[in-house]
Amino acid sequence: QLLRLNPTLGRFQKMFFAPINKGLDALDIAYGKLLGWAVHHRKSVIMLGLGIFFGTDGLRGKVNQDLTFNIAYKIGNALSMLKENPTVIIGADTRISNSYLALSVASGAMSGGAHVIDIGVVPTAGIAYITKKIKADYGVVISASHNSGEYNGIKVFDKNGYKLGEKEEERIERCF
Repeated sequence: QLLRLNPTLGRFQKMFFAPINKGLDALDIAYGKLLGWAVHHRKSVIMLGLGIFFGTDGLRGKVNQDLTFNIAYKIGNALSMLKENPTVIIGADTRISNSYLALSVASGAMSGGAHVIDIGVVPTAGIAYITKKIKADYGVVISASHNSGEYNGIKVFDKNGYKLGEKEEERIERCF
């Protein structure tokens, strides 16, 4: 179940997702194609697909090339592997690809049993603050900051509203 803030109504609306079939991600089912990608692991850096990796500020890459639905789904799902039934807050900046990526992360997290609250458009610091304020387990912001429009990123915060450290990122990497 996903709770999504509807700014027009000023309240949360419930959204439901069907279970994901064995080994197939939601994009595979929706579009009928299997996505192939490679993982190369070195210390605290994970490279997915064509060059996206956990860097100094989360995952960044070109949307639909480096940063795909499949990768965003796996990041969300990894959060559910690290903690049983976590609460995950998701927010984003105003890039056009944000809904696509936010729903991908939410789908992955919910498939692992997470309770997801999508608060919509919010600054990065807002996700950090809200994550700590409501005692959520993780906060996720979809934003590529100063990068041009074809890029986007996924940044994860811990329950205290701090960017995940190297050890936590390595735990996510191991889930892949």
